[in-house]
Amino acid sequence: LLGEEARVTAEELAATEFERIERLRLQEPENIYAYAPLLDSLSQEFSGTVTGARAAFLAATSYENIVGDTLEAERRYRLLGEEYAETEFGKLAIERKRVREDGLIAKLERGLKSVGGQFGPGEQIELLALEPDTLDSVSLARKHLGFAQRAQRRGDIKMARDFYEQSIDVQFNNPRSLYQLGNIAWEEGYSDDAIEFYRQALAFDKANLSLYYRLWNVFTVAAEKDSANHYLREVVRRDRGSPQIRFLQEEFPDFYTAEDQEDLDLEQLEGLALMMPEDKIEWKKKDMPLSDWPLVRELVRPVYPVGWFDSNEVLLD
Repeated sequence: LLGEEARVTAEELAATEFERIERLRLQEPENIYAYAPLLDSLSQEFSGTVTGARAAFLAATSYENIVGDTLEAERRYRLLGEEYAETEFGKLAIERKRVREDGLIAKLERGLKSVGGQFGPGEQIELLALEPDTLDSVSLARKHLGFAQRAQRRGDIKMARDFYEQSIDVQFNNPRSLYQLGNIAWEEGYSDDAIEFYRQALAFDKANLSLYYRLWNVFTVAAEKDSANHYLREVVRRDRGSPQIRFLQEEFPDFYTAEDQEDLDLEQLEGLALMMPEDKIEWKKKDMPLSDWPLVRELVRPVYPVGWFDSNEVLLD
């Protein structure tokens, strides 16, 4: 109305912030750690809005589908079911939980019948389960990684590739497996696949010096001068203490330190005799053994049915 100050609603403020976060997400959707905390902050700050529910739902699906972090995903689905139950996103979370629980019970019942089992008088199946969490996926991913490294050391590249891929299936944020898949693809002559694996690994581990050396080499062989120069400068910046990089800077002083940096041409790039860091395919201290004791995260007690029963049987899977 005329003469009155325009008021911006919480929903409008939330929508504006969501659009900003969405633009950031679309630039690098795999790097959820750049935008998921922003979505969480939005959902907490604007807890009474539909956009807040949308932000929580997007964060949950990102953790679930991109990095496979079921623990973080379930926390957000639970938030949706408790605080946003009246929104369409809250209803989706509630329905998701119901379907998952009902589906598991139905599967158990079908499995029992398939082996000739029948329910006796008063018998029933009750769902008693823990949602797998981050620790489960990390543990399994590291075991697959260990099997892959052992196969690679023995020269069984096919088996190594299979285990590296299984490791990534369990844990998407897995730069070590991605890097080795890139090496395998490169050695087999699939340079495009190698580049893709190296770039995915780099998105999760920007400290791996070998990745920059590998990308410089791949792009040099592919005669992609601009990309080769880009990654060579990254090598110089990150490994400038090594004798070979100091020699490179002495030979081409305008390549890195000059105000107007000059690119090397393909002949110069191909003439560089740079030794890449040695790849050590071995266990690290934080890696788990190939076999270990089961881990109990939480004590769960069954809720026994009400009635006259002389026994209960609990099956653990």
